[in-house]
Amino acid sequence: EHNDVSLMRSKCNWDLLQESNLLGSRSSYVELYINDDYRGVYLNVEHIDEEFIDKRFDANSGNLYKCHYSGDLDFLSNTPDDYKFAPWGYRIYELKTNQEEDDYSDLAHFIDVLNNSSEENLECNLESVFNVNAFLKTAAFEILIGHWDGYLYNMNNYYLYHNPADGLFYYISY
Repeated sequence: EHNDVSLMRSKCNWDLLQESNLLGSRSSYVELYINDDYRGVYLNVEHIDEEFIDKRFDANSGNLYKCHYSGDLDFLSNTPDDYKFAPWGYRIYELKTNQEEDDYSDLAHFIDVLNNSSEENLECNLESVFNVNAFLKTAAFEILIGHWDGYLYNMNNYYLYHNPADGLFYYISY
């Protein structure tokens, strides 16, 4: 929270996400002491990981991707391994679960549908692979709060979870 000395902006936004029933981390304030030496107040933000997924989805065995800067969801090819590119020493679409399998075929399919569906078929095709309503609500929320470091403005710092229970991808704000 080095950019917000009030420590309120992120906390309020995380709380509003929760109250709006949108996917986002829980947060709380903590007073940090190290060896009885007071170090200040900090914001404790829940990690988006297997435990996060387990608490919010019935099926927690799907792929969770942390999407970094330049994660623009542009179509590269139908080859899943093409989405494993790492121009800065880490993958732009970093698989956080199921790392042993390292299978990006679900992401490649989602990006293919998103980019290559015809205009007249886009709505139906996209709704078959992506929770569009939840994304639109989250996008509206991010615009409302002026979130400049997510997908909409900077193509950065967001998560995608592929839920095997319904076959849909879910956008998770970060």
